[in-house]
Amino acid sequence: MSTKLLIHDLILSVKLGVSVAERSYPQEISVSIELCYSELPVACQSDNIIDTVCYMQLTEALQNYCHDKEFKLIEHLAWQLQQQTMLLVKDCIVKLRIKKMPVGLAAQHVEFSL
Repeated sequence: MSTKLLIHDLILSVKLGVSVAERSYPQEISVSIELCYSELPVACQSDNIIDTVCYMQLTEALQNYCHDKEFKLIEHLAWQLQQQTMLLVKDCIVKLRIKKMPVGLAAQHVEFSL
């Protein structure tokens, strides 16, 4: 049985951009995370938080990770956030999508996913 835990559109404040000027101030980005399990998580039967991912702790950890860092590329940021998530969440496949409002581009957003 395949199961998923989804976190949609987590807003993170990140210094992101190719130029120093763009990275000089934090921008809000949207991060969606999909945790894919090959087996039914124990928490489905136990109803105990210790048997699952505490998504509050996960989202706070990702915000803290981004707090004092700068990223030039959305691709690198996505990979870093995926790696951080995999350190905190075991026994699942982590998929991640980032949306950013582009500076100087007439598009609604730019998106990258892993």
